[in-house]
Amino acid sequence: MHDRHGKSLGISRRRFIGTVASLAGAGMLPAASPFAAQPHGGADGRTLVVVQLSGGVDGLNALIPYGDDAYRRARPTLALPRDRVLPLNDYVGLNDRMASLRSLYDAGELAIVQGVGHAGADRSHLGALAAWETASDTDRPDAAGWLGRYFERTTGDPVPPEIGVAALRHRPRAFIARKAHGVVLNDLPDGASALRGDPLQAVARHMRETPETRVYYTAFGGFDTHANQAGQLDNLLGQVSDSLAAFQRTLHRDGNADRTLTLVFSEFGRRVAENASRGTDHGAAGPVLLVGAKAVPGLHGTHPSLTELHAGALRPTVDFRCVYATILERWLGVSADVALDHRFPTLPLIA
Repeated sequence: MHDRHGKSLGISRRRFIGTVASLAGAGMLPAASPFAAQPHGGADGRTLVVVQLSGGVDGLNALIPYGDDAYRRARPTLALPRDRVLPLNDYVGLNDRMASLRSLYDAGELAIVQGVGHAGADRSHLGALAAWETASDTDRPDAAGWLGRYFERTTGDPVPPEIGVAALRHRPRAFIARKAHGVVLNDLPDGASALRGDPLQAVARHMRETPETRVYYTAFGGFDTHANQAGQLDNLLGQVSDSLAAFQRTLHRDGNADRTLTLVFSEFGRRVAENASRGTDHGAAGPVLLVGAKAVPGLHGTHPSLTELHAGALRPTVDFRCVYATILERWLGVSADVALDHRFPTLPLIA
């Protein structure tokens, strides 16, 4: 990544290792054995990239049930006209601002899981995100994150700090377990500058320099669209779509496409009916994306009913922990038990 003057904003491997070592020496991170002794990535060197869309994406204006009249009845001003829908079948299609993602879909590198959530969903941002980050039921959230448990139970002691890298300004709860885990790019030299460009390109740069990292975590914000949703949501969906497509192109260029899977989620969807402010309020289920050369392309799961609702929101048809179990077992090559408290069925999402 470069700034407008062409100056590199990347983090050199030498500076990265030196900074991690200094943090460990100061007691901020556990001391680690040489990273070269650690396996590269997960199973067969595979890497997982987690992208959080913060605020609760209105999935019904991203993956649009244009073939259902109930969609237009519930959204007299927000429903996208048919000429703005990129059809995937005769029922659903993508917002036309997501043309870059449609290209990935056509190229066989995008899996869309419909109706993801869970039955006990908390409609507050903090509560819902805690459930996703810890993979716990919302009425009894675990203090540890699902990825933190994975790190802790699949590596030696101490856990190497760079096993997980967050392209964020804070360490995500998903990384936390009994010990401190993961590195935050913002804490490293040039990290804050790199994050001011596209965070996924910062991930791609770090991936080239540090193949030991198993998991990356980043986020795009602004999706809490309670009022005047139409223009702002379209812009956000376009930005995320373009960023994901550019990231995938970079992975192919770097030779990392076959070993990288990107998970895209939001803490909840929005209600079916638009509100009086021409926005949408907190809901429950929404689509989840898996992007990668090894993702099984197409639509997965059943789209929730637009009329059989719970408190105005879509009822989930897929528990989000089934997606996690699939990633753990079919991508990272471990038993889902290392990160999840219960058994969840896996889904045919990964080749």
